[in-house]
Amino acid sequence: MSQLADFVELPVTAVRLLIPAAMPRRRLFRKPVYVFQEYLNQHGRNLGSFDADGLYIVIVLLYLRQYYGINLLDGNKGLAIMAQTLSKYQGSFFAFFTNEDRVHSEAVRTVKFEAGKLRQFCEEQGFEYDRYGNISTLQLAASKIADLLAHMKDDHVVLVSVG
Repeated sequence: MSQLADFVELPVTAVRLLIPAAMPRRRLFRKPVYVFQEYLNQHGRNLGSFDADGLYIVIVLLYLRQYYGINLLDGNKGLAIMAQTLSKYQGSFFAFFTNEDRVHSEAVRTVKFEAGKLRQFCEEQGFEYDRYGNISTLQLAASKIADLLAHMKDDHVVLVSVG
């Protein structure tokens, strides 16, 4: 089953209210109300999605951390904890790209995926190599990440969601 990867640009000032927006609003004798997507629509700007399976984005982020020492997942500890909390409430994978991550855009753009390393990496991480070992799709995912990083605005973050 394919998972979507979406990217939303948010002002830093809107980030602090993401957790309350992600939590279901309980109502007496009625179904809970979910306002997370509404909050993102109101405060964020949709930067599009990744055309292939969103897990390629996750694989690239993990591969970058393991083989290139580029940590885009939890470089900012506060936002990493927030991303984990959002994942818990929304049932999807979340990560944030910050202004500090912009310096990695060219390194991400030039990353090389080697078949042997990739096969071993997929086995270690629990990804099916036959399904997610397509190097050209991984390169497209890396290019998407590099583009997002290169075009980030000051005082904004990019929320990455896969699910």
